[in-house]
Amino acid sequence: MKDPKELPDDLISPVVRPNEVRQRMRKLENALHSASEAIREAREEYRYLVYGVDGKTKK
Repeated sequence: MKDPKELPDDLISPVVRPNEVRQRMRKLENALHSASEAIREAREEYRYLVYGVDGKTKK
């Protein structure tokens, strides 16, 4: 898959219209981003509570 935004034709059900696919993909991307942020914040809080150190990850 060359472009991550382009999905293989056989991945999506043929009964789902292209507009609905785009809408739901955006919704899925937003949900995954929110989940990622929640996991990051939970990790920081856990590290602070358990180890007493700031849980900020170094980048």
